[in-house]
Amino acid sequence: MYQHAQKELRRAKDGGNEKAINVADNSVVETKKERDRLEVFRKDLMGFCRFYEFSSQIVNFEDEELEKLTLYAKELYPLLRIEVINEEIPLEDVVMTHYKLHQLREQDLRLVAEKEKSYVSPVKEGAGATPREKKSEFLREIIERFNDLFAGDDFTDGDILSYANTIRSKVEENEDAMEQVNNNTKQQALLGAFPEAINKAVIDSMGIHSDMAMKVLASKDASKRFAELMFDILVRQTD
Repeated sequence: MYQHAQKELRRAKDGGNEKAINVADNSVVETKKERDRLEVFRKDLMGFCRFYEFSSQIVNFEDEELEKLTLYAKELYPLLRIEVINEEIPLEDVVMTHYKLHQLREQDLRLVAEKEKSYVSPVKEGAGATPREKKSEFLREIIERFNDLFAGDDFTDGDILSYANTIRSKVEENEDAMEQVNNNTKQQALLGAFPEAINKAVIDSMGIHSDMAMKVLASKDASKRFAELMFDILVRQTD
């Protein structure tokens, strides 16, 4: 709705109709307010889910209605999507006044093929790493980052890899999240709905890995670092 209102405002400005411009401008303001209200509600809803999941580990509320409300909130949250706004940059008044050529490098082009060598070139130092070695190196890196994230907790390497695979599988079920992983850099994905998809996967898996989930959801910093870590795992998985 907000993007549609912006388009209508631009169309009204192009037409030069003052009345249409005022109406479209008011529409942009109102839809922006509604969008902001929705964003606040989404954040409050996630905060409620996190608090309930955490506190219910300590206190048995014995409240069936509260439990139903929490389940409803968890299912409602991913449906309250905020449209991604890509502000268009007006280029009508942009004029190229000059340009400059820069020499980057020179290279000799051999138009005649060289005589084929009769010997095998030696393997360069550091070359020839097998896929298995690369995968092992990546797993070691993931375990080190998990250990740094969960510092002070008694988790084995098996616990860490099991938890990462659980969250990965959950996120892979989310088509929107995987589209962001496959078409964006890590920094771009973290500005979109990807962190929310990670948090939802964490909440959905809390019954299995409640201790780790509490650690991830305890602070924004932990949630962000965990989202970054999961992005790297999912990107490597799709390579």
